Amino acid sequence: MTTPLRLGLAGLDSSHAPAFARLLNAAAEDSPHREPGGVQSAQPPHPALAGARVVAAWPGTPSADFAMSRDRFDDVSSQVLDDLTIPRAGSMEDLLAHVDAVLITAVDPRQHVELLAAAVATGRPTYVDTRLALSAPEVEPVLAEADAAGVPVLCASPKRYARPFTEVRGPGAVVGADLWGPMPAQPPLPLPAWYGVHLADLAHAVLGPGCVSVTARSGPGATVLVCQWEDGRIATVRGSPTWTPRTGGTLHYRESATPFQITAGGSDFYVPLLTEILTMCRTGRAPIATSEMLGVVRLLAAAAESLQTGAEVRV
Repeated sequence: MTTPLRLGLAGLDSSHAPAFARLLNAAAEDSPHREPGGVQSAQPPHPALAGARVVAAWPGTPSADFAMSRDRFDDVSSQVLDDLTIPRAGSMEDLLAHVDAVLITAVDPRQHVELLAAAVATGRPTYVDTRLALSAPEVEPVLAEADAAGVPVLCASPKRYARPFTEVRGPGAVVGADLWGPMPAQPPLPLPAWYGVHLADLAHAVLGPGCVSVTARSGPGATVLVCQWEDGRIATVRGSPTWTPRTGGTLHYRESATPFQITAGGSDFYVPLLTEILTMCRTGRAPIATSEMLGVVRLLAAAAESLQTGAEVRV
């Protein structure tokens, strides 16, 4: 029997933490991937996630000025540590000593760089949940260290790997994209930085790195970003101030256009993302280039600046 890949959660104030743990640790009583004291789950095991399990979790520290962290920290921590009976690590260092790879599930992106630096320093493959950082300069040195040391790092929205999105991507080159989804403000983070990250990540998934300018406008009914790539291609992003589980858009090819719509949620929604994470941990190769992950950060930072100044911002 192959030894399971040991995963650790760093930060327990995101709903993704218990969702990931349930999927990864779901197993029948007689499953070869179940260990004594492991998680019992009513969720059936998914074959793509076999051979990996969450063996430890460090709650981290809630952000007092961020309601998404402060107001959910106790509940999410209880779900992971008590309901799912995952062993609690006493510190980030303690967590790293007991795992093969790390999932950074702290909800506040302002904490991500420090946590990522700790994981990279110990050579642990790391997934940073959805939002890498608020600015590229603060995370670039850590990613450079990871690249130099051969430590794979992935940061991506689950929607990048959602089947309704991946299944509409044809063999031809995408020449543009019009994307829409929720973008309510989450103070104290800049307006596009929270839900806008999903749309920015989808834009990079189809257009790649190379966004060179962003113009942003916001009104009572929407926040709109016009993002231009260095080769002239354009992605538009329309964000609603009201949350909805639906995200969609249209991918433009030279002679056609294909619409798509993603609905977040459901027991298997995170399986494609988790499959990519496990593949990265086992192969040592990240599925997304560092330049592309940084491109998402730069686009959102430029959008925030454009909303403040009303001008086009070079990325």
